[in-house]
Amino acid sequence: MSRAVVVGGSVAGLACGLVLAEYGHEVHIVEQDPCGTRRSVPHAEHPHLFRSPTHRALERLAPDVLEEIRTAGGEECSVPETSADEPGRSTVLLVRRTFLEDALRRAVLRRSGVTYTSGTEVSGLCFATTARPRRVIGVRTPRGRLLADLVIATGGRRDRTFGWLREGGAAAPWRFEESSRLTMYSRFYQLRPGAVPGPLDDPISAGGIHDGFAAKLLLAGGKVFSVSFGILPGDPELQALREPAFFAAAAGRLPATAAWVDPHRSRPITPRPLAIGGLRNRLLRLVAQDGTPVVHGLHLAGDSLCLTNPVFALGVSVAFEQAVIIAEAVRRHPADLAAQMLDVDKAVTERIAPQFDAVLAQDRTRIERWRAAIASPAVADDPSGPTRHQLVRELRRVA
Repeated sequence: MSRAVVVGGSVAGLACGLVLAEYGHEVHIVEQDPCGTRRSVPHAEHPHLFRSPTHRALERLAPDVLEEIRTAGGEECSVPETSADEPGRSTVLLVRRTFLEDALRRAVLRRSGVTYTSGTEVSGLCFATTARPRRVIGVRTPRGRLLADLVIATGGRRDRTFGWLREGGAAAPWRFEESSRLTMYSRFYQLRPGAVPGPLDDPISAGGIHDGFAAKLLLAGGKVFSVSFGILPGDPELQALREPAFFAAAAGRLPATAAWVDPHRSRPITPRPLAIGGLRNRLLRLVAQDGTPVVHGLHLAGDSLCLTNPVFALGVSVAFEQAVIIAEAVRRHPADLAAQMLDVDKAVTERIAPQFDAVLAQDRTRIERWRAAIASPAVADDPSGPTRHQLVRELRRVA
C-alpha cells in the first residue's frame, strides 16, 4: 500500500480518492474551500451532464452514490450512444453538479483509508533534494508538509501545478492551450405542480447550435431543467442575455425552449442568469517535447490534465478515466516511477488526447461560423429556427 495526496476535493479529486481507495492505497484529499462551499469552483452551480462513463464508474465504485441520487429525485436516463466504439444505448445521470459532489464526498468519507481535509490550501510541492528528474514527495500547506509516495493534482481550471513545477526547478512540461471563445448564460427552472413537460429533441435535451449563438435545454432530474445560451465573448448585442428580462425574452422566442419556460408551466429557481466566461481548452502532459518525464511522483487528473469546453460534458468522465489510468500504472510498476509516468502519458495520448482534439476542432469550426454570422448583414427570417439577427431583434423589442 502506498500513500497518496490528492490536491483538490472537487469531483475530480473525489473520483481519484474513490479509485485509489479501491486499489488499496491510503489517500489524503486536501481541499482549499471550507466544507460545503465552492468558492474556487465558479462553474459548480452551472448546468452539467454526466455521461455514461461517469455512470459506469459509479456503478462499479460507488453504488451508494447512485442510490442517494435516486432517493433525492435525480434520474438515470437511457440515451443513444454517440461513440462509434460503443454502439447501442448508454445511461446518463440527470442531477445538479453540487448534489453529485456532495454525495461523492459523503461516499469518500465512508471509505476506510481515506482522509478528507477541507479549508486547507496547498501552496506548493515538496521535492526530493537531488533527484533528476525532480521527484515529488509531498505538498506544502499552512499546517506543514504532507509527505506521500504519490501526489495527484486536481486543482481544476485554476490549477497551479505548472507554476509549482517551475518553482521546483523541473523542466517545462508539454502544454497546449487555446481559448474556446465562448461565454455562457444559464438559468434553472422547475416545472409547476401538475405541469406537463415540453417537447424534447432527444430523451434529455432540446436545442443546439444556431448561426451566431447556441441555445440548449437540458433536463436536470426532479422536474428541474436548465436553459443555456452560448455566445462569442463581447458580442455587442447578445451579451444582454445576462439580464433576466432579456434572457426570458430570448428563451420565450426559441422553439426549443418557449413551451418549457411558459410562466404557466415553470418558474425560474435561479434569481438571475448564471454567467461564465474565459473558457479555455488546455491539455498538460508531464513529459518534455521529446516524451521524457519532467517529474516523478506527480500525476494530473480532471481539468488539471484536460480542460475542455464544458458544453461537451467531458470533465467528470475524463476524471474517472484518468484516476483508473493512474491506479493501473502504479499497480503495474509499483517501484519504477519512470515507468509509471510513461505508462500514464501513453494512456493520455491514446485515450484522452483524441477527445481533446475533437473538442478543439469543433470549437474552431463554431467560432468561424459565429464570427461570420456577426459580420454578415441581416437576412430573411429562417422558419426552421431563429438566426442571430432575429434574436437580436427580439431583444431590442424588450429594450
